[in-house]
Amino acid sequence: MKKITNFEILINTIVKESKKKTTPKEFAKEIGVDLTLDKAIDMMKKYLKSSNVVESKLGPKTRNLAALAAILAAGFINVIQAQGEPLTVKTPFGVKTYEAKDLKRLSKTDPKTFAIIIEQAAKQQSSYINKVFDRAKGYNVDNPMSSEFKTVKNTENLSDEFGNEGRLISYDDGTKELEGDVLHGGISFRKKLEQRGEIMKGMGPYVEQK
Repeated sequence: MKKITNFEILINTIVKESKKKTTPKEFAKEIGVDLTLDKAIDMMKKYLKSSNVVESKLGPKTRNLAALAAILAAGFINVIQAQGEPLTVKTPFGVKTYEAKDLKRLSKTDPKTFAIIIEQAAKQQSSYINKVFDRAKGYNVDNPMSSEFKTVKNTENLSDEFGNEGRLISYDDGTKELEGDVLHGGISFRKKLEQRGEIMKGMGPYVEQK
């Protein structure tokens, strides 16, 4: 049996077995887990390491819990990367700052430390980590290559003279995501990106010329 070392491979394995389209929150409900932030951290402490062992050595329950822990870990990392803000926590050894790439490495090489870092951040930056968790638990398991699982190439903070702000997130596959909106030559930047096919058409919000 091939050793599972990649989050996306693990996610695909679970989806293939379950034949269901589900979010991590729904998946957690199916396997009897009440997915709170505290429970998510506890699961990563106990089961994230199991996502890197030979699958045949895991029982069905442990395999499901390890899969959910891996999905959530990937979710935390990708949201933090998309936000463009490193995670800063106070430790007995001083203040430590972790970029998304640092957290990704730790999640594979030292899963328990990774979970402890998220736990400390939850205690010290509760509003920020709760926001990250809310986004992470809504990720779609059936589409691991959606924006939540893609690699962020660049983030750009945008602003204009009218006080409008936005954050443009670019992914390695060439797609983009816009949070907020600004005027670009007197026209909504969101509408421009939609017209050029760089982001999907949606309901806005669109800024208006002032």
